[in-house]
Amino acid sequence: MPSPIGQTTVNVVSCNFMGVFNFFKRPQHQKFDYRPRFYDPEKEEREARLAKYRNEDHTESVKNRISAGFKRRSASGYGGVDAKRSNMRLIAILIVLLFLTYYFIQKYLPQIIDLLE
Repeated sequence: MPSPIGQTTVNVVSCNFMGVFNFFKRPQHQKFDYRPRFYDPEKEEREARLAKYRNEDHTESVKNRISAGFKRRSASGYGGVDAKRSNMRLIAILIVLLFLTYYFIQKYLPQIIDLLE
């Protein structure tokens, strides 16, 4: 049975010997078997709607399509309360800006004209 010290020495020598030859070799590239998966919620919704319409008769599918269209529009805020609030806020800001402009013109325009003359 060889001594543990002798084995360690042999292993160190063989590692150094192999390291010299591996120094000039290029390492091979790693190969991965990775397939990315993408989740597209719009595609999932579209496929679900199409599958639902394929299984039903024509009149039911038309009714469902119309009701789903109304639901999507109301969910997206099309003509909803948020759009009306935004428009009212815009009108209010424009009115305030017009009043401020009128006030500054009435108060400071004569002074500006005097400075320019």
